[in-house]
Amino acid sequence: MEVDQLLSLSGSALVQAISSLLETPGLYVFSDILELPNVRECLPYSLLLQQLELKNVRELEDLLIEAVYSDIIHGKLDQRNQQVEVDCSIGRDLGPNELPNIANTLQEWCAGCEAVLCGIEEQVSRANQYRESQLKVKVQVETEVCRSYANIFACMMLQIPQYPTSHLSLIK
Repeated sequence: MEVDQLLSLSGSALVQAISSLLETPGLYVFSDILELPNVRECLPYSLLLQQLELKNVRELEDLLIEAVYSDIIHGKLDQRNQQVEVDCSIGRDLGPNELPNIANTLQEWCAGCEAVLCGIEEQVSRANQYRESQLKVKVQVETEVCRSYANIFACMMLQIPQYPTSHLSLIK
């Protein structure tokens, strides 16, 4: 069925035609159907409550308000008539002509991710090199400290007069 043939349909015939189109294998672009003037733009709360499996109108209105604030849909809530009037909505469909742009965007994103990853790897490498050099400095400092203690101890031992150990036996 061609999209132009849907223009002459209304009511249950239109619903049935759209349902059969949606079940067609290999059909991935629905935006053309949704843009037809005879496709309903006023959705009753009762239908939305049933289809979305919500418990009450408050939950539905909260969801619709969130969708409006998130720019998913543009429209008005008609509380008096218990319906939402949709002016436009974000489509989830992609046309074949949009795929190259999406592929290009994803390739650019991947290239950006790879650049960030390379930068992180360089920083990790520099941090590891710095840590290694700091460990070498620490070992050198500790070695110098030990040598200094040994020198100080040796100097102190040279300056202390040697006492005979015989008088220590008297203390016992």
